[in-house]
Amino acid sequence: MTRLFLLLPTLALIFPAIAIQAQQFERPEPKEGFSYPEYFCTNRGIRVDVEDQSCLIIGDRTVQAVCDISLNNPTWRVIGEGCTPTAEVLQAANKK
Repeated sequence: MTRLFLLLPTLALIFPAIAIQAQQFERPEPKEGFSYPEYFCTNRGIRVDVEDQSCLIIGDRTVQAVCDISLNNPTWRVIGEGCTPTAEVLQAANKK
């Protein structure tokens, strides 16, 4: 029982630190003369910017995914099953 009372203050200090680290990271402005690399994903030959969503067709299934960065590489993160690819094509056509 005394171990639990010793552990509680430690946990109270750790959990707020974890919550602070979980906040969205915003990178600082690059120094003069430098720039950040341009990251983007591609979906069926169409460029998709980081943090934009797209409908991916993987074999016989479709998933809604978001373009993200992982270890300095662009990657897709699945956010939902199923989507309507025709809606995405119509949306892309309206942007042009």
